[in-house]
Amino acid sequence: MMPRPDDLMTLDEAARRAGRSYAWARDRAADGRFERVIVNGRRILVTARSVARTIEREWPSRAERSRATPRPVLRLVVDNTK
Repeated sequence: MMPRPDDLMTLDEAARRAGRSYAWARDRAADGRFERVIVNGRRILVTARSVARTIEREWPSRAERSRATPRPVLRLVVDNTK
């Protein structure tokens, strides 16, 4: 079944939606994580649904991230005795 034209987006639009680079979107389209539709034998479009699923899968929620990895502590110490 062919997706509707309004459900499709370019790789650039997919990258902007995810807040990532064009290369990120191109790599996900190449390895099959995005559902691809090739238009005119050259232009690659991906479905918005597959982009949303990939974003959810790759970035856990903020609560999950904060529990999984503690934030490193940065401390600045200045010695003015010299």
